[in-house]
Amino acid sequence: MADQQDPRSKQFEQARSAFEDLRIEDRALFLVQETFATVAHGIEQAGRTLATEIDTFFQEAEEEIDEMMREAEAAEHEAAAPPPEPKTTARTPTRRKAAGTKKKTSSKKGKTTKKTPPPDDTTP
Repeated sequence: MADQQDPRSKQFEQARSAFEDLRIEDRALFLVQETFATVAHGIEQAGRTLATEIDTFFQEAEEEIDEMMREAEAAEHEAAAPPPEPKTTARTPTRRKAAGTKKKTSSKKGKTTKKTPPPDDTTP
Protein backbone atom coordinates (compact mmCIF):
# COMPACT_ATOMS: atom_id res chain seq x y z
CA MET A 1 0.00 0.00 0.00
CA ALA A 2 2.85 2.37 0.73
CA ASP A 3 4.33 1.58 -2.69
CA GLN A 4 1.40 3.16 -4.56
CA GLN A 5 1.19 6.92 -5.08
CA ASP A 6 -1.26 7.80 -2.30
CA PRO A 7 -2.80 11.29 -2.30
CA ARG A 8 -2.90 11.31 1.51
CA SER A 9 -0.91 13.94 3.35
CA LYS A 10 2.38 13.40 5.09
CA GLN A 11 0.71 14.04 8.47
CA PHE A 12 -1.83 11.30 7.78
CA GLU A 13 0.92 8.81 7.00
CA GLN A 14 2.79 9.74 10.18
CA ALA A 15 -0.36 9.31 12.28
CA ARG A 16 -1.08 5.97 10.68
CA SER A 17 2.45 4.77 11.30
CA ALA A 18 2.26 5.86 14.94
CA PHE A 19 -1.10 4.08 15.30
CA GLU A 20 0.39 0.84 13.97
CA ASP A 21 3.14 1.07 16.58
CA LEU A 22 0.54 1.03 19.42
CA ARG A 23 -0.42 -2.09 21.36
CA ILE A 24 -3.80 -3.60 20.44
CA GLU A 25 -5.47 -2.34 23.67
CA ASP A 26 -4.27 1.20 23.00
CA ARG A 27 -5.50 1.00 19.40
CA ALA A 28 -8.97 -0.04 20.59
CA LEU A 29 -9.05 2.69 23.22
CA PHE A 30 -7.89 5.27 20.67
CA LEU A 31 -10.54 4.20 18.14
CA VAL A 32 -13.36 4.34 20.73
CA GLN A 33 -12.25 7.76 22.01
CA GLU A 34 -11.92 9.24 18.52
CA THR A 35 -15.24 7.76 17.44
CA PHE A 36 -17.03 9.46 20.32
CA ALA A 37 -15.10 12.69 19.74
CA THR A 38 -16.06 12.67 16.06
CA VAL A 39 -19.72 11.98 16.83
CA ALA A 40 -19.74 14.71 19.49
CA HIS A 41 -18.17 17.15 17.05
CA GLY A 42 -20.81 16.30 14.43
CA ILE A 43 -23.62 16.77 16.96
CA GLU A 44 -22.13 20.10 18.02
CA GLN A 45 -22.01 21.30 14.40
CA ALA A 46 -25.59 20.10 13.80
CA GLY A 47 -26.70 21.92 16.96
CA ARG A 48 -25.09 25.17 15.82
CA THR A 49 -26.72 24.85 12.40
CA LEU A 50 -30.10 24.11 13.97
CA ALA A 51 -29.75 27.06 16.36
CA THR A 52 -28.96 29.36 13.43
CA GLU A 53 -32.00 28.12 11.51
CA ILE A 54 -34.27 28.53 14.55
CA ASP A 55 -32.99 32.07 15.12
CA THR A 56 -33.60 32.92 11.48
CA PHE A 57 -37.11 31.44 11.65
CA PHE A 58 -38.03 33.46 14.75
CA GLN A 59 -36.56 36.68 13.34
CA GLU A 60 -38.61 36.27 10.15
CA ALA A 61 -41.72 35.40 12.18
CA GLU A 62 -41.21 38.48 14.37
CA GLU A 63 -40.87 40.68 11.27
CA GLU A 64 -44.08 39.21 9.82
CA ILE A 65 -45.93 39.73 13.10
CA ASP A 66 -44.70 43.34 13.25
CA GLU A 67 -45.92 43.93 9.69
CA MET A 68 -49.31 42.39 10.48
CA MET A 69 -49.60 44.58 13.59
CA ARG A 70 -48.79 47.71 11.56
CA GLU A 71 -51.43 46.74 8.98
CA ALA A 72 -54.00 46.09 11.73
CA GLU A 73 -53.25 49.44 13.38
CA ALA A 74 -53.57 51.21 10.03
CA ALA A 75 -56.92 49.49 9.36
CA GLU A 76 -58.11 50.39 12.86
CA HIS A 77 -57.06 54.01 12.30
CA GLU A 78 -58.96 54.09 9.01
CA ALA A 79 -62.07 52.65 10.67
CA ALA A 80 -61.90 55.29 13.43
CA ALA A 81 -61.50 58.17 10.96
CA PRO A 82 -64.68 60.05 9.99
CA PRO A 83 -66.13 58.98 6.66
CA PRO A 84 -65.23 61.18 3.72
CA GLU A 85 -67.69 63.92 2.74
CA PRO A 86 -70.04 62.73 -0.01
CA LYS A 87 -69.52 64.36 -3.34
CA THR A 88 -72.32 66.75 -4.27
CA THR A 89 -73.71 66.51 -7.73
CA ALA A 90 -75.76 69.15 -9.51
CA ARG A 91 -79.42 68.17 -9.36
CA THR A 92 -82.01 69.13 -11.87
CA PRO A 93 -84.66 71.24 -10.13
CA THR A 94 -88.08 69.60 -9.98
CA ARG A 95 -91.32 71.49 -10.61
CA ARG A 96 -93.45 71.83 -7.55
CA LYS A 97 -97.10 72.57 -7.49
CA ALA A 98 -98.25 75.83 -6.04
CA ALA A 99 -99.82 75.69 -2.60
CA GLY A 100 -103.59 75.29 -2.59
CA THR A 101 -103.90 73.44 -5.87
CA LYS A 102 -105.36 70.00 -5.83
CA LYS A 103 -104.12 67.13 -7.72
CA LYS A 104 -106.41 66.19 -10.54
CA THR A 105 -107.86 62.76 -10.40
CA SER A 106 -108.84 60.95 -13.46
CA SER A 107 -112.18 59.21 -13.62
CA LYS A 108 -112.24 55.71 -14.83
CA LYS A 109 -114.54 54.80 -17.66
CA GLY A 110 -117.25 52.31 -17.01
CA LYS A 111 -117.34 52.86 -13.30
CA THR A 112 -120.45 54.40 -11.88
CA THR A 113 -120.44 56.41 -8.77
CA LYS A 114 -123.29 56.27 -6.30
CA LYS A 115 -125.03 59.62 -5.89
CA THR A 116 -127.21 60.53 -2.95
CA PRO A 117 -130.74 61.63 -3.95
CA PRO A 118 -131.83 65.10 -2.93
CA PRO A 119 -133.86 65.30 0.28
CA ASP A 120 -137.57 64.87 -0.02
CA ASP A 121 -139.53 68.08 0.82
CA THR A 122 -142.85 66.38 1.18
CA THR A 123 -142.84 66.06 4.83
CA PRO A 124 -145.83 67.47 6.83
